[in-house]
Amino acid sequence: MQQILKHQSRGPRRMGMSHRQTSWIWLWSWLCFVSAGSTAKKAYADEPVAPSVTSAPVAPSEPAAPSAPSEPVAPSVPSEDASEEPPPSGYSSDGGKLRPKDAVPFAGVVREKGSRDPIANVRVTITPWKELPPDPNAKPGKKAKPRGEATGDPVEISTDAEGNFSIEDLPPGTYQVILRSSQIQRTESIETLAPGKKTTITYYAPKKQNQFEVVVRAEPLKKEVSEQVLSVQELKRIPGTQNDAIKAVQNLPGVARAPFGGGLLVVWGSAPADTRVYADGVQLPRIFHFAGFRSTINSEFVEELSFKPGAYGADFGRGLGGMIDVTTRSPKSDRIHGSVTLDLIDGSVTLEGPVTKNLYVAGGVRVSWISVFLPLFNRSQFQVSPFYWDYQLSLRYRPTKADDIDVFVFGSTDNLEARVSDPDPAINISLDSRQYFSRARIRWTHRFSSATQLIVMPSIGGDVTRFDTGDGGVGTVQFKLEGLTLGYNLRAELRHRVAPWFNILGGVDFEGSRSSFEVVVPPVPPGGGGSSGETNSQASGSAITQLGSVRDSSVLHIIRTAPYAIARFDLLDRRLTISPQLRLETAYIRSYDGDVSRTVFSPEPRLVISGQIVPKYLMLKFGVGSYSQLGQPQELNRAFGNPNLDPQRGTTYVAGFESEPTSTLLIQGQFFYKDLRSLIVADPVLKYTNSGLGRVIGGDFLLRQKLWKGLFGWLAYTISQSERRSSPQDSWRLFRYDQTHILTAVASYKLPWWGIEVGVRFRYVTGGLYTPTLGAIRDTLTQTWIATQGSPYSDRLPDFHQLDLRFDKTWEFNRWKLGLYLDIQNLYNRQNAEQIAYGGRQNYQSSLVTGIPFFPNFGLRADF
Repeated sequence: MQQILKHQSRGPRRMGMSHRQTSWIWLWSWLCFVSAGSTAKKAYADEPVAPSVTSAPVAPSEPAAPSAPSEPVAPSVPSEDASEEPPPSGYSSDGGKLRPKDAVPFAGVVREKGSRDPIANVRVTITPWKELPPDPNAKPGKKAKPRGEATGDPVEISTDAEGNFSIEDLPPGTYQVILRSSQIQRTESIETLAPGKKTTITYYAPKKQNQFEVVVRAEPLKKEVSEQVLSVQELKRIPGTQNDAIKAVQNLPGVARAPFGGGLLVVWGSAPADTRVYADGVQLPRIFHFAGFRSTINSEFVEELSFKPGAYGADFGRGLGGMIDVTTRSPKSDRIHGSVTLDLIDGSVTLEGPVTKNLYVAGGVRVSWISVFLPLFNRSQFQVSPFYWDYQLSLRYRPTKADDIDVFVFGSTDNLEARVSDPDPAINISLDSRQYFSRARIRWTHRFSSATQLIVMPSIGGDVTRFDTGDGGVGTVQFKLEGLTLGYNLRAELRHRVAPWFNILGGVDFEGSRSSFEVVVPPVPPGGGGSSGETNSQASGSAITQLGSVRDSSVLHIIRTAPYAIARFDLLDRRLTISPQLRLETAYIRSYDGDVSRTVFSPEPRLVISGQIVPKYLMLKFGVGSYSQLGQPQELNRAFGNPNLDPQRGTTYVAGFESEPTSTLLIQGQFFYKDLRSLIVADPVLKYTNSGLGRVIGGDFLLRQKLWKGLFGWLAYTISQSERRSSPQDSWRLFRYDQTHILTAVASYKLPWWGIEVGVRFRYVTGGLYTPTLGAIRDTLTQTWIATQGSPYSDRLPDFHQLDLRFDKTWEFNRWKLGLYLDIQNLYNRQNAEQIAYGGRQNYQSSLVTGIPFFPNFGLRADF
C-alpha cells in the first residue's frame, strides 16, 4: 500500500498493473481501514466496561454472488495508530489518571502541638500500608512502635499557608501518614479510610526542640558598627532574668551592673540618663519597674530587641550613651490565642486573635505581688514594699496589600514605699514614690514598590511622678516632688533603593514636651548632681538642711526637631560598605512665662565603614559619630537649675571585628573611645554648669554559641575605664559608675532525658565606687551630725559575683501546653555589698548594705 501511495502519481499503467488489479487493491485497503476504525476503542482490565446488550435476530441475507478469482495482493503494512501500546494501569489513553470506582476523599490540617498554630510547607507522605503483628522480641511493658510494610507506591503533597492538605482519589484501605518539615519533629500516623466516607484529620506535630529561635531579617538599609539583635525566645529563659526578655540586655557586653540589680543602664561608661530606650521608635521614660524585677513592656508583646552600645545611626540621637530599640510584634491572625503566667513576682494574662479578616487585636495586663514574698527573703533593715502593674493593647489593620496600619497603646504604674529604721535619726529613711506613664502610637507603612517604603508614626503620652519622704524624710530632711509631662512626637521616614549598590534613607525625628513641676527641696542638689552623674567637687560635703528650702511651681516647653539622612554604598561585590550619615538636631526651650526662650543647634555627622576581609571568617568595622544631649527638665528649671545650659556633647570612636567560623559560632569584639564635653555638673552658685569633661576607653568581647546539639550560651567580657573632671582645672578621677571588669557567662542545655532544660549564669563585676566619710561635726541648730567626706568616689566596695540557676519543663498537649520553671537567683547566697552606711557619733560606725540574697522564683505558664 505504501508503495502504491508513494507512486500513485505515476498511474497504474506505469507500475505494470491492470485496472482490475488496481481496483481489487483499493477495495481491500478500504475494508482494512473500516475494520481498524471499528476496533480503535479498547477496554482494559482495570477500566469499567458497560454490560453488553443483546440485539434482535437478523434475517439471513441473500447469498452473495460468487466473486471473481482473486489476484495476488501486496501484504499490508500496519499503520502508526495500530502500533500504539495500551496505557499503563490506572491511566486513560489520553494520559489522565483514572479515579478508582470507590475513591475516598482524604483531607487534613497540620498544627503545632500545644500552640495550635498552622504549619505551612509540611511534606505529607501517604503510603498504602499493611499492619504486621507486634514484635515477639519486644521488651514487655514497653510501648512498641506499630509494625507494618508498604503495599503500594507513596503519594506526597504539601500543606498550604494555613496548614491544609487534601487528596481525592485514594481507594479505601489502611495508610501510613508521615509529616516532615524543618519546623517540626517527624510525625507518623496509621489511618484507615472507609468506603463512601470522607475522612478529615487534624494532626498536632511537636515543634523541633529549638527554643532559641534565630531571627532572620532582610538586610537592613543601614548597618551598625556594634549591634546585638536577639529574639524573645532566645532571651526569656536566661537564668536570673525572671522570664523577662528585655531584662536580658543586662547580660550583654558593654553593660555595667546597676546597684541593687536595679533598672539603671550604664553602657560603655556613660551615665544612666545617657542611654535611651525606645519601643518601635517611641521613647520609654522607664524600661524597668522597681529594682529591675520586670521590664515595663510585657515580653509577650516583644518580637526582638536591638542593643547598640555606641556609634549608632543618625536616625536616633539625643543621648551620649547606648540605644535600645524594642520591636513589638503584630497580633496573631489565624485564631484566638492566649497565655497565663504566674510566679512569685507577678502574674500576667494575654489574649489575641482576629476580629475581622483584616483586623487583628492583642491585649494584656500584668500585676505584681512581690511585696508579699520579698520580706521572706530580705532580712536587712532596709525594707521595701513595691507594687506595679502594666498594660498593653495592640491592633493591626491591613486596608490594602500595600498598606499596614498598626496601633500600640501601653502604660505602667509603679508605687514604692521604703523604710529604714535605725536609732540614729541621721540614717532614717521614709519615702513614698509613685510613677505613672502611658503612650499611644499609630504607625502607617506604605510600600510604593519593592524599592520604596514610607513610614509615618505619630505618638502621644504622659508621665506623672510623685515623690514624698513623709515626716521622717531622709535624715530628717523632707523632699517633695510632683511632676507632670505631656509628650507629643512624630517620626517619618522614607527609604529607597536607588540601585543594588546604593541605598538612601531620609526622615525627621520630632519630640515635643510640656513639663510642669511643684517641688519642695533643699537648695543644694542632692546626691550625684546633674544628669551626667557628677557633683562639682566644690559642692561636695555641703550640708543639706531645711533652712531656706526652695519651693517652686513652673512649666517648661521643649521642642526638638532633627531631620536626618543616611546613605549606604555596597562596593566590591558587597565586601565593602560605606555609610555617611548626618543628623541636624535643633532644640527650642521656653518657660511658661516667657522669661526663657532660646534655640540651640547641634549638627551631628556620623560615618560607618565595614569590610569583609575573609568571607565569614573576618569582617573589620569602624564607626565614628557626634552626639548631643539636652539637660533634664529639672536641670533647665529656673528655680532649681540653670535654663541657660548648653547641650552636652560627645564623640564616639569604635573599631571592631566579627567572625563566624561555623554556622553556629560567632566571635566579635571592639575597642571604643568616648570624648565627652560640656557635661552638666552641680555647682554651688549657678546650681548647674557645663564645665564637666569625661573620657571612656575600653573594649568588649563576645563569644556566642548558637543552639548546637542542645547547647546554647555566650561569654561576654568588658574592660574599661571611665573618668570625669568637674572643670578643666581639676584632675581626672574615676566616674561614679565605673566598673573595670565585667564578666558574664550564660549557658543553657537541654538534657537528653525528661525534656528538662537547665541554664546557668555567672557574673563577676568590679565593686562599685563610693565617697568615703572621714568623720562628722555636730550641727547645733538641727542637733544632727554633718558628715565630712573624703575625695569623691575614691573607694570601692567589694567585688560582686553571683551564680544563678534555672530549670524549665514543658508539657505539650494537642490544644495547649503547660510550662513550669524554677529561677534561682544568687544560688550560693553571696552577700554582695551595694552601699555603705555610716552612723553613730561622728559617723564612726559603718556597715555594708547588701543586695537581694538567695531568691528562688517558681512559676508556671499556660498557652492555648
